[in-house]
Amino acid sequence: MLALNASSCKKETSEGPQGAIGQTGATGATGNANVQSYSFVAYGSDWDSIGTLGQFGCGKIYTMNIPEITSTIQDSGFVFVYMDWDSTVVQLPWTFFYPGFQKTYGAVHKIGMAQVRCYNSDMTFPVLGLYTYFRVVVGTGTPRIIAPELNWNTYHDVSRFFHLE
Repeated sequence: MLALNASSCKKETSEGPQGAIGQTGATGATGNANVQSYSFVAYGSDWDSIGTLGQFGCGKIYTMNIPEITSTIQDSGFVFVYMDWDSTVVQLPWTFFYPGFQKTYGAVHKIGMAQVRCYNSDMTFPVLGLYTYFRVVVGTGTPRIIAPELNWNTYHDVSRFFHLE
């Protein structure tokens, strides 16, 4: 669930005293002070089984440690989880439709971590590929209020907006 705060990502500035121009500083990192992006590769062996075969809740889970997901992020920030699939980055949850069943990837976050959970609709354990790429965007503020026209479902648009590329 996405929680929003009344603050924004805008920086407030005031004009300082006029004087001599100082030296140019080192170039800083790209991105936004309020937003950070993380990339993960989940190999098949990195997924843990959860639940019991044949029962609702049977699936696989992959945990990504992200210390920046704090109680402040939980209360008033946002966490977006994206998955690279077939040269396309999609926001979770995402469902694949196969003959006879569906495979759904969903994401949850807790303090210090984000988790991807994968379930088959036929209550079997999902068969996962050799590896899967995930991207997680964590931030504070109210970006959806600042840029309501932005397509928040696409990692490309979000990363471009926050200068994460």
